[in-house]
Amino acid sequence: MTESEHIIQAQQGDSNAFAVLYDLYAQKIYAFVLSRIRHKQIAEDLLQETFVKVWKGLPLYKNEGNFNAWVYRIATNCMNDHFRKR
Repeated sequence: MTESEHIIQAQQGDSNAFAVLYDLYAQKIYAFVLSRIRHKQIAEDLLQETFVKVWKGLPLYKNEGNFNAWVYRIATNCMNDHFRKR
């Protein structure tokens, strides 16, 4: 199956399809966050927060754009929220 097919299935509530998307992006997002946060535990927390927001936002995601960019934008927003709270 293609990434788009996994996205569509995840949008319909398929947790297995979401797990595939998580597996595709988690390591990259973690490395991205860790390179900016420089604290492993906080980076792990922000990774989880990112994917909770991805899961919750999937029904609104229009499968026309770049999913990769959308996930990275969510991760960036989570980091920005973290910095604002500090």
